[in-house]
Amino acid sequence: MVKLTLSGEYCLEVKRVYFPVLKSLSLEFLELDYPDYHRLLDGCPTLEELFVADDDDHSNPLCCGAVVKSESLKRLVVSIDLPDSQEDHNSMLLDTPSLVYLKYTSYVFKEHDAVGLDLLVEARLDLSLWGSTSDYDDDHDDDVDDEKEDDNETDDDDDEPKMPIF
Repeated sequence: MVKLTLSGEYCLEVKRVYFPVLKSLSLEFLELDYPDYHRLLDGCPTLEELFVADDDDHSNPLCCGAVVKSESLKRLVVSIDLPDSQEDHNSMLLDTPSLVYLKYTSYVFKEHDAVGLDLLVEARLDLSLWGSTSDYDDDHDDDVDDEKEDDNETDDDDDEPKMPIF
């Protein structure tokens, strides 16, 4: 078997697995905990492509794509949509020294660690914040501007640079 897709809303338990020639693995919307996930990856020594999609439609909030360790992996595509699971996702780790292509869609974790990405040619990151940025947004009141225009006042502050939010 060279390509395997596991998908659906069921719980997968992995005790021992060995796919010596598996090149492509897709994990889509599974309930797969951290130890089972790593046993699955460890049983795929020649894996070159990993696709992970996870959302909040199941009870186990631990996602597979937060930690990826593989010596042979060349292509990684991760899409994590778990907006209510910030407490379960403090860190993200990529330890993939053969990785050439990365597409990562997720939230900004507290800690990000990427090891051995020397061969990486293309990376597409789509990161979302866990919370609102409204505290940093410019709350601009249109009524205040209307009053100033009526009084023929000018606002000299519009020409001054704003502080970055990052």
